[in-house]
Amino acid sequence: MSSRRGRRAESPGPAQRRRRLLAVASLGVAGAGIAAVVVVLVLFVFGGGTSDEDKIESLARRSIEVLPAGEWPSLYDSFSREYQARCPRQEFNQAGEDSATELGDDLRFLRFKRVETVVIVRDDARAVIVGETPKGEYKVQAAFRKEDDEWKLAPAPDTEGCKAFPQLSG
Repeated sequence: MSSRRGRRAESPGPAQRRRRLLAVASLGVAGAGIAAVVVVLVLFVFGGGTSDEDKIESLARRSIEVLPAGEWPSLYDSFSREYQARCPRQEFNQAGEDSATELGDDLRFLRFKRVETVVIVRDDARAVIVGETPKGEYKVQAAFRKEDDEWKLAPAPDTEGCKAFPQLSG
């Protein structure tokens, strides 16, 4: 005869309880990590959660960083239709080459620092772009225009041809 008397389920010891708790906690952390990655990917791919100011700053940063990278021709499509109408692609590319030549050895040290004084009025914006060379900081006046729901670089007031950013200092 077998006896069930006196047999009860053994409760787990402290070490086993700790292992179970750590396993459950690890699953929770992993789940939260996966959820965070999904949210970041959705925001990155669909552009959600990025303010107009962030988009303008990103465009301003790119407007400086393409020159030392030798990639200024890739910036042409980031300009408004108005700018492109007054500055054909070939002239734009030449203006980039001229700027690179003018900067000489300082070109490789050209850096974006920040954007100041961003003012947005409907589909137009103005800002001051601050860059840096070995000679110090410089500031340019920049304009932006939203076209087809995308911010573009636009010619600043009192500019003509391929000149889009009047220098304020430096």
